[in-house]
Amino acid sequence: MYKFPSEFDLLRLCNRTLEMACFNVNQIYLHFSADCKIVIEGEYTHKKSKSDSKIVSTIPARTSELMQLLQHRIVEASCVKGETLVLGFDNGHILEFAGGDPNFESYRIEIEGKVIVV
Repeated sequence: MYKFPSEFDLLRLCNRTLEMACFNVNQIYLHFSADCKIVIEGEYTHKKSKSDSKIVSTIPARTSELMQLLQHRIVEASCVKGETLVLGFDNGHILEFAGGDPNFESYRIEIEGKVIVV
């Protein structure tokens, strides 16, 4: 529905530790340190390494290995085509949040009082 804002500095996401993951029927909430939350409402991918095969997950989550990211820090962040947010963690895992669905919001970042909706 929306593009990722080009003026947002993705480095602001780095060095934040995943402290809690919460699930409901329509969303997954990822609570990070230092006043940051990412809410997944669409497709996402969790890979254990860059060479790991890509498995796309959807909401509602039937199973998840997101708990393996608890207490791990974001070490790199990028945005592909202004829509897909890619986060690399200190344990080598990678999370991708797909954007680009014209009918629905895919994910939301709440950071330091600001809300970004894609």
